[in-house]
Amino acid sequence: MTDNKIYDLRSWRIVSDFNQLNHLFSASNILADYIVETFICTCSHKEFIVRDSSQELHYHCKKCGNDKFDSTDDFWNNSAKRAYSDLPFDISTPHHIEITQQHITASYGVHVPSSIEFSKPRVVYDYQPLLYVRLNRDGTIEKSNMREFEYTRSKLQNELEERLLAHISHNDVWGIPHNKGAILSLDEIKFFLEHPHLKEYDFIRWQSYYLLPPKIDFTIEDALMYLSYNPSAKSVKKAIYKVYDKELSMLNKFSSAHLYTLTSIFQDVNYLKKTLNHYHYYNDFSDEIENCILFSLMRLLQNYYTEEELCYFYISLTDDIQIFDNLLSEYRYYFSESDNGDGNFQRVPCTVDKIHDELVRCNAEFTSTFLGGSTISKE
Repeated sequence: MTDNKIYDLRSWRIVSDFNQLNHLFSASNILADYIVETFICTCSHKEFIVRDSSQELHYHCKKCGNDKFDSTDDFWNNSAKRAYSDLPFDISTPHHIEITQQHITASYGVHVPSSIEFSKPRVVYDYQPLLYVRLNRDGTIEKSNMREFEYTRSKLQNELEERLLAHISHNDVWGIPHNKGAILSLDEIKFFLEHPHLKEYDFIRWQSYYLLPPKIDFTIEDALMYLSYNPSAKSVKKAIYKVYDKELSMLNKFSSAHLYTLTSIFQDVNYLKKTLNHYHYYNDFSDEIENCILFSLMRLLQNYYTEEELCYFYISLTDDIQIFDNLLSEYRYYFSESDNGDGNFQRVPCTVDKIHDELVRCNAEFTSTFLGGSTISKE
């Protein structure tokens, strides 16, 4: 009996066929009409008695006089398990953690006698969970059916869930990353079960993590370099790390799509560094939809302007947030009406206001064409 196990608070009787046990005469293959009865009393006294199968035995514990012993056969055949509703559970009761490839289970239960090793002699105990919480590999949660018992154990099941999350947070379970000793939430654990290729906790704060292919395992450093088109340039690496750390610090999230927009547009290391050094740390630039629109807009402008012009265009985007918002709004309409951006855009000076006005002109033409040539402008 060890400290991390609790044994049942009942007295048990195990009935064993003598011929099925290992003993001094096992090798002779001589069959004997004997039964071994094992009595385990709540007072801690154990006794092994060999008797003829036709003999009746009325046993009393030699230590305390107890004569009430429950059959282990009845218990393991399920007929007596409901009697466990009377067990004195509390939150201090030791718990049991079981991990397989498919699930991890936290449970409260007891070790109940199941068989004996007669040659020792020794009682063998098996674990019987009574209340459990199970997290499956697909992120679903299972809980024991409370209606099997005559009392409410919701408090204990909540405690079991907390113990389950704590175990995952402090141990190596399915490669789920840890958060500096903090307890992971169930949603955080589910995130990493759904994205097992993301190997560090900070990915939980990444926007557009879908840019990283699921068949490749990524650390944060691996992912940042994957998003960079110039990974060999040390100055670019340094600028990317600075952007990453600062955005997490300011917004508590990181827009990988925003970074990807810059690294995919600017092939010249000098212009890429310049845009990274003027990186826009605003919520508008970490929004998923806004970044997709910005990426598409920059791709369009790439057909008309040099990297130098686009560099200064990007840097000036936040000089007037209202114009920038209007620019994205106009481009959203332009993209939807121009066969994915292949429309009637004409080169104008590469400034936010001029490009905004050019998109307004293009969109007005779309509207006019749709209305059969009438001259009505889009609000």
